[in-house]
Amino acid sequence: MSKTFISSRLFLITCFVANIASFSAVFARADLSKTTPIAFGNDEQDFIFTGLCPNGDAYRIHAYQMDIDGLTQAFYDFDGPAGKGSVKTNAAPKKMVVRVCHELADIANGSKFD
Repeated sequence: MSKTFISSRLFLITCFVANIASFSAVFARADLSKTTPIAFGNDEQDFIFTGLCPNGDAYRIHAYQMDIDGLTQAFYDFDGPAGKGSVKTNAAPKKMVVRVCHELADIANGSKFD
């Protein structure tokens, strides 16, 4: 009986010491005042699209925005089968890829619905 009593007491003391040792690790806190918050969002202004046209020629389109007279306007620098240059348009990048991949495409004006 005394051997069981001593074993159980030794077990309880071991558990108590383990709890005290792990107590500080469980309740430790990091000092959050020294970290800088990371801002997430859709704030990218420049995009570069490259690839191959259906005919196998390569294209490169650089989409960016510029402030002109207080208004943000979309611009594209392009290089592909249609030539090389810059254009101001509200067309989507997918539409610009189609235009740049056609040699005789009207990139400057495009659709009247752009």
